[in-house]
Order: sequence, then C-alpha cells, then structure tokens
Amino acid sequence: MSTNKGVLVYNEKPINFCDEMLCLTDMWKAAGKPASSSPAEWQRSADAEKFIEFISETQNMGISHVIKSNPGKGGGTWAYWQIAFAYAKKLSPEFHAWVNQAAREKMEALAGKQKEKTVKRVRKPSVLPTFRTGFGIAKILGLDDNQASIYADRYTNKKCNESPLTLMGITHHEAPENTKTLNASEIAERLDLPGSRPGIAGNQLLKEAGLHTDSRDKKNKIVWTPTESGMQFARLSDTGKAHSDGSVQTYRWSERVLAVLSSHLAVKGESVSVPFAKKPETATV
Repeated sequence: MSTNKGVLVYNEKPINFCDEMLCLTDMWKAAGKPASSSPAEWQRSADAEKFIEFISETQNMGISHVIKSNPGKGGGTWAYWQIAFAYAKKLSPEFHAWVNQAAREKMEALAGKQKEKTVKRVRKPSVLPTFRTGFGIAKILGLDDNQASIYADRYTNKKCNESPLTLMGITHHEAPENTKTLNASEIAERLDLPGSRPGIAGNQLLKEAGLHTDSRDKKNKIVWTPTESGMQFARLSDTGKAHSDGSVQTYRWSERVLAVLSSHLAVKGESVSVPFAKKPETATV
C-alpha cells in the first residue's frame, strides 16, 4: 500500500511519484519528449541495462521492483529514484539538475511528514498507581515503610521518568522510630568519651559492647553492621543520591542504646556521665 504520493511540476507538466518511485513517462513528457529518449528506448540501451542491474543488486530488489511498466490510462514506466535520476541525465543537463534538487527535496519532505504520522505515541503510566505498585512490591519483599518508599520512588522513576520524592523535595528519610536516633559521633559526645575523634570512639564502643561489627568493602572502606543484639537499637537511615539511582545507607542508633553502653563502661570501670542526668547543684553556704 502506497504511503507517500506526490506530484512535481516542470514546464507546467506534472511528474508523479509514489514512495521511492518516479514516473519516467511523466519525466519524458515534462522534458519535451526528446526523440530517441523515451523510457522504453533508454531502458534498452546497454548503459541503462547495466545501471538498472547494479541498482537491483545493491538494493537487494528484483528488476521488476526497481523499474516497471503499468499499462493503460494513467500508467507508464516507473523506476526507483536512483534510476529515475540517471534517466533525467539522458533527457537534458538542465532537467537532470532540476530533478536532483527539486525531486529529492520534495520526496524527502513528504517522507518526513509520513514518518511523523506513523510514530506511535507512547503513553507513560500514571505516577500514583505506579508508586503504589512499587511500594506494594517492596512491602512483599519485607522492607519497612521507609525503605519501601525509597524503592517505590526508584520504580516510579524508571517507569514514568518522574521521581515523586524529588518533586516533593524529600531527599532524606529518617529512621522509622518516634524517638531520636544518634550516629556514632553523637553517642560519643553524649557519653563524654575521651579523644578528639568521636566517630571512631563511638564505633569502637559499640563494637566492644557487641552491638555491631566492622568489615571492609570493595573500596577498602570500613562498613559497620549491627549484630543480632544490636539490631533492636539500630535503625537504617537512607539518603537518596541526587544524580543517580543509588542511595547512601547508614545505621543510626536509638537513644535506648545509651543505657546499654553506659552499663558496659561501668563494668569496665570507666567513668561515664549519665545521659539526661541533672548536674548537682552547688550548695549555698
């Protein structure tokens, strides 16, 4: 079925084309019907036969598909555009130059419009149902609400090319607990641990108390993982990366862990300030 039909006009004479085929008979008439240059006569020449065979081979098309004659009214000889351009050279230099420019531009323009019409519009799925689907999948996998929302956001971004959490300005998810959580440095500060590097001191104390262990990742960086005893105090905090699908995951600790660590220090015989304890008032004499 033809999808790209058009008409060129030369010397007020129409030249029909269809897809990549031009009517050689129309071209001959438009060029003034020069003697001994009709499509049938040109096609029988040795040069034309060789060129037609060459185009047939290079385009992987049969001879009958690169040049053919349609009998009857409105018929004529039709040829693949490269063959038609070669035939135009036979008719006259002026006509050949015109065909190379006008015919090519017209055919390419119509082909472009036809391509635009046939491009299917792909509808993106709705954001909210997609997010709910991703959230449901994450919950089935055993993730808590915090983690489920993060992975649902990634799922939605993949499906809809939109990140609901980013659009809402949410880039950080606090641990799902009502009480405040602490990192290793904050634990060290609350317990008045000695040293100038509270992060190291806090992590070391958590390790000594059997609440987490350390290992090395592929980049030889220390990774802290809560033990079975420490999981009841640990809460996973996930911060999304602004320019990638990944996230930075770290463990924070419930304030309840301070009592456990204080007891551990007491057993070791180390002095420790009791969190939340009021400082003794100085007696007035």
